[in-house]
Amino acid sequence: MTLGNASWGLSLPASDGMGVVVSAEDLARRRATGLHVAGRKMAENPGIIGVMLIGSSARGEARPESDVDLLLFNATTMCDDWLVRHYYESHDGYMIECNEIAASAGLDVEKALSDAYWVSGVHDGLVLLDPQGRLTSAQQRIRAAFMEPARLRRRLGPVIETVGRNVQGLHGAVEAKDRAVFCWRLSFALWTIGDALLVRRGRAPSRFHGLERLRASDPDEWRTMLQLQGLAEVSAAEALEQLAFFEERRVIVGGTLGAFRGMAGRGAHREALHVAWSELGLFIRERVRAGEEGGLAAAGATAEKWLSRLGWDDDVLAAKAPELAGFFAHVGWACDGGLPSADTACMGGTP
Repeated sequence: MTLGNASWGLSLPASDGMGVVVSAEDLARRRATGLHVAGRKMAENPGIIGVMLIGSSARGEARPESDVDLLLFNATTMCDDWLVRHYYESHDGYMIECNEIAASAGLDVEKALSDAYWVSGVHDGLVLLDPQGRLTSAQQRIRAAFMEPARLRRRLGPVIETVGRNVQGLHGAVEAKDRAVFCWRLSFALWTIGDALLVRRGRAPSRFHGLERLRASDPDEWRTMLQLQGLAEVSAAEALEQLAFFEERRVIVGGTLGAFRGMAGRGAHREALHVAWSELGLFIRERVRAGEEGGLAAAGATAEKWLSRLGWDDDVLAAKAPELAGFFAHVGWACDGGLPSADTACMGGTP
């Protein structure tokens, strides 16, 4: 098999605002493990034409709790959606996240350049196996056009629109005095605001590590996001106590527990709580959409207890909606302001 662009220079980032990365030796082992699994997957499935390492192990930002993330490009599956199959397996002490995708969609350069979440992984990825050279060619074209203003605006537009929907949903939750939906909408709005700020700078959006990345690149926005969630002055001890609340109620479970503990252990305790908010949002959204009475009651009770722990009464909740709307307007302009000749209409604004 032909090795792709995996010429593994192992210089690690001196500082990315996210604490200490794994050693160069550990990073090399992660990449070698990814290559080994990639070779096995291609041998098992002739339809897989290439494999790319993405995520923190590709960027040199892996933490001890990080997975090894692989994209497996399958040429025998034809569909418009990228993801065909997603699963995990363990190898050599590492958790391997395998994302099998349709090569017809995954190697569509124009489609990739329009998707804020997909394109960053391919742009930053490390081609492991690429016998036909198709992955390397697509990646080179993506990198060449990645920061073109028109393409960047196109990627940002849907992200900003998603923020706007959640801001509007927060206003509705305040009016209805629905604390469960309030938690859901506030957490999702701030999650996607963080995504927009990272996309604007050409960085990969991330629900788990986005706020950590913003700490170095956008410190004012980072602090505002923490303040909007009541987390700016939380100590490490308080954060661990609050995380225990989410664990006890099974809002955070399984492999995510290790990620939260790793974040708190490296001083990112406030960021860990920010992500726990998004886990709570997902927890509530699933139960609201399912519409089951027992699930809705559990979601409402969890939200009520969480807001009570923060000391947020109805007056505080009512004040959050205009605060978030103002921040959203600021972020819309901030994202737009970094792009020449931007169309402000597509960048959103106060809903």
